[in-house]
Amino acid sequence: MLAYQFMSAGYALDDLRKRRVKVSFLNDMNDPFELLGATLARAEHRVAFRKWRDHMNSISRALCFSRKWSNPVLWSHYADKHRGVALGFEIPDVCLLPISYKAARLELELEKNMLKTGKVDDDLGVKLLTTKFADWAYEDEVRMFLKPHETYEELGLHFYPFSSELTLKQVVIGARAAVSRKEVAAAIQPQDSDVEIISTRLAFKSFRIMRTPAK
Repeated sequence: MLAYQFMSAGYALDDLRKRRVKVSFLNDMNDPFELLGATLARAEHRVAFRKWRDHMNSISRALCFSRKWSNPVLWSHYADKHRGVALGFEIPDVCLLPISYKAARLELELEKNMLKTGKVDDDLGVKLLTTKFADWAYEDEVRMFLKPHETYEELGLHFYPFSSELTLKQVVIGARAAVSRKEVAAAIQPQDSDVEIISTRLAFKSFRIMRTPAK
């Protein structure tokens, strides 16, 4: 699957030069309802979920992608108000989990689940890792989950290197970006020499972002 991660132009050039992308901690993502997609009316459920959430944060890292780059809201929220860049990666489908968008919190059989296992089991965990409120649906998100040992730290941030499971295919330059195609091409490393560089503009007849012809 081809999927895109949005960022400022400076971070994108740095990632291209160093052939890596920043990973997220689950408790530091922009949605405060991450992993809280189930109804939690009972106090004991809230306690169990907090423990599970802390545990998942300690053993998991996430890379978040969108399946498309044409939605202007994505550029506004995640790519410096269209001044940034989207990196497009080819990722094996088996490495990705699609997000489900729900208008209401999930009604799950928590009592039965916890009585049987004493914790949040794996099936329930996957549902919680991949459920978000319906208003996030514009992101059309897929996620790759990683173990901490698969990432590395630099200046207090954590990164995952380009690999056979994260193959750079496209660099999409925002419609307001000051960075040039030449600068992007200079940042791309020899291992990624076949990457396509795409310039963009605002569509003339719709609320979309469109490709512009290469100059």
